[in-house]
Amino acid sequence: MTRPNLTAMVSRLHDAGMPPRLGPDLGRLLLEAWRLVAEGHPVPLSQLEEAASELKIPRSNVTTVIHQMSERDGDGNVVGIFGLSQNKHPHQFEVNGHVLYTWCAWDALFLPALLGKTAQVESQCPATKEKVHLTITPEKVESYRPSSAVISIVLPKTTTSGPEGVEEIWGALCHHVHFFKTPEAARGWFAGKNLDPIVLTVEDGFELGRMAFEGLLSSPNRGGMATSGPIGEAVAASSAPEAETCCEFHPPMQCGPTKCPSCGTLSRPVQRLTVGAALRPERRAEIPHQNQFCFCRTADCEVVYFRPGEVLFRKDDLTVRVHQKEPDDPTVPVCYCFGWTPEKILAEIETAGKSTAFEQITAEVKADNCYCEVTNPQGSCCLGNVSRYSGPA
Repeated sequence: MTRPNLTAMVSRLHDAGMPPRLGPDLGRLLLEAWRLVAEGHPVPLSQLEEAASELKIPRSNVTTVIHQMSERDGDGNVVGIFGLSQNKHPHQFEVNGHVLYTWCAWDALFLPALLGKTAQVESQCPATKEKVHLTITPEKVESYRPSSAVISIVLPKTTTSGPEGVEEIWGALCHHVHFFKTPEAARGWFAGKNLDPIVLTVEDGFELGRMAFEGLLSSPNRGGMATSGPIGEAVAASSAPEAETCCEFHPPMQCGPTKCPSCGTLSRPVQRLTVGAALRPERRAEIPHQNQFCFCRTADCEVVYFRPGEVLFRKDDLTVRVHQKEPDDPTVPVCYCFGWTPEKILAEIETAGKSTAFEQITAEVKADNCYCEVTNPQGSCCLGNVSRYSGPA
């Protein structure tokens, strides 16, 4: 199955107000509302107002969150908030012993990271009526069955104001986002529905959520939010000042040409998304609040990411091995998107007389299936590295 461009999908979702463009205040309030709903009891409006006060957030902001993103019971208590619900929906979501539900399949993939809790998910393929079971931790997709399961996404239309209420969210997105037993089941179910579904692996659905909600994943703490798991750690470690937009929250920083504080080699710039994707989950809370960082490519230097005058992260802080740091190891990838290593390239040359790596990767790039900004620690195209082993096509 060809992987769609997740970065482009995130952009489309943001243009449709999914998730809504929240400032730091409303973002922190939404995190607290999720935490309270996840406790399994109806949440009185007064409790959210009290939480807002403790977070030093104007109580008037509670009305905005409640109006646009919540489900309420007959007494006006909040029983659901932007994807997480105590009411019954198609996707069962069990966390901390509480049986909850999510509005759509995608919610079940991104909410564990935002809650800092592992969830057991049970859903039903709408095409085959068979059950799909998943275990989602804050850091990753732990497991799912059947192993062929996928998730569908239908990107909503661009809007200038964002969704006005939960019914609009359900109609624009949730009613089209499901777990399916197989990609074929998904395509068959959508046939003739006049929709343009994107079918993702479960892992890509998880990564899409992490990318789309990155702003909330690094929301500053003002007290009262979850303090365990990666979200709690990220929240507790952050001390950025309040700002009106995420661009102010993550101000730009021009990297190059800047010398590595350790080895003195001139760097190349990488984006915040690249750094976050490469780091171990427990280190992500330490990412400074800026958009751009510096990448050190020197093989005998332990530093990978830095900013002018300050070492930030070293090789041991990453979940992946970096080709530039281990150029003589044939098992370290040169292409992180499609799994090419020097060992694989050279074996193909030995067997067939040449390698198809450069040609295949070029075709995938032209098809917009490349996502180096997420998978490659250098944050840019790998073809220069690949050509050193395979030669150009």
